[in-house]
Amino acid sequence: MHHRRLATLLLGAWLAGSLFMADVATGNFRAINQVLESPAPVMTESLDTVGADKVRMILRMLAAEQNRRHFERWEWAQIALGLGLALTLVFGTHPGRITLGVCGLLLVLVVVQRWLLSPELATSTKALELLNPNEISAEKARFEIYHRVYSGIELAKIGLAVGLAARLLLYRSRRRRDFRQKVDSVHHADHRSVNR
Repeated sequence: MHHRRLATLLLGAWLAGSLFMADVATGNFRAINQVLESPAPVMTESLDTVGADKVRMILRMLAAEQNRRHFERWEWAQIALGLGLALTLVFGTHPGRITLGVCGLLLVLVVVQRWLLSPELATSTKALELLNPNEISAEKARFEIYHRVYSGIELAKIGLAVGLAARLLLYRSRRRRDFRQKVDSVHHADHRSVNR
């Protein structure tokens, strides 16, 4: 089995999942505006009775809870992908320090997200759910900081994963080229050290 291909496949799954989750997170909140801008006839009466602002707040709470649950599951999946990648690299290939270091850093970043940032984001989100969206508060500022750090780590992970995938793919082609040069150099006319 080609372990470098498996490692690259795991990285590809990791990257695809990260991009998919970014789309899901923003899509959940975009859907709220789409629903409220052109509500179904059944909803129009409820919107008039309850009020569009309250319905928007309820839908934002629902979207935030869905995102929290999706990201929690995705973080666990990333830990599994990271461990699978590490095991594939250690036992299936001859990785260098940089390759193992990047893999380890990816795992550390996911662990930081899972156990340090996600609980803080969940707490901040629950505090924000009770506030008016236009209201400025310490909870909102705290949420923004955690959200930016989380997003920054996501971007860093994507960059590291792309770099690691490129390293794995380029290493193979470099190894083939080096092998070819060694084989060709044996047949070169200037090499006369062959015993006859």
